[in-house]
Amino acid sequence: LWFSPLLPILFIVAALTSGVALLILILTVTFKLIGYKMEEKLVVGLGKYLTAFLLLQLFLVFIENIVRTYGGMGGGEMSKFLFSGPYSMVFWGVQILIGTVIPIIILSSRKTMLTVQIASVLAVIGVFAERFNLVIPGQSVPSQQVVGRTMMGIYGEPAIYSISGAEFAIILGVIGAIGLAYIIGLRFIKLLPSQPGS
Repeated sequence: LWFSPLLPILFIVAALTSGVALLILILTVTFKLIGYKMEEKLVVGLGKYLTAFLLLQLFLVFIENIVRTYGGMGGGEMSKFLFSGPYSMVFWGVQILIGTVIPIIILSSRKTMLTVQIASVLAVIGVFAERFNLVIPGQSVPSQQVVGRTMMGIYGEPAIYSISGAEFAIILGVIGAIGLAYIIGLRFIKLLPSQPGS
């Protein structure tokens, strides 16, 4: 699944999609917590960017999987594994339907603050599913180091990975550090208007 010339571009577009969606959600929550009124045109304006990035992401996913399916180098087998295999529900149901198509439909109708926020939540879920579909199915089939031989574990059995407590703590620590940096930025850097409505 990683053998694709479009993968670097798709990474950037997915980052822009999730970045705009998270920006909408974080701004909304921040303004709500501090009691400021957020202008609807700001959220609707960001919703237009989110629509464009979602459309571009859907187009790139379509093109990438066409290349995988018909481009040879084993990509066709991996696409079948993703499309109709054990991870197909995550691909079709979460990534494509919930995370891309439904937000595009919501944002194509009349945009309000609420509809943009709902679409943003769904877009973040879709990008997370896209990353899941890239990493987990891509590693579930052992890669061939030499023709006819696959990478195995230390004692010859297939390599199996599960997240450890230390790795989970690192993830929580990184999220906590980012949240702390944001709170410090709000406290000491003038990121928001000094008075409600200004």
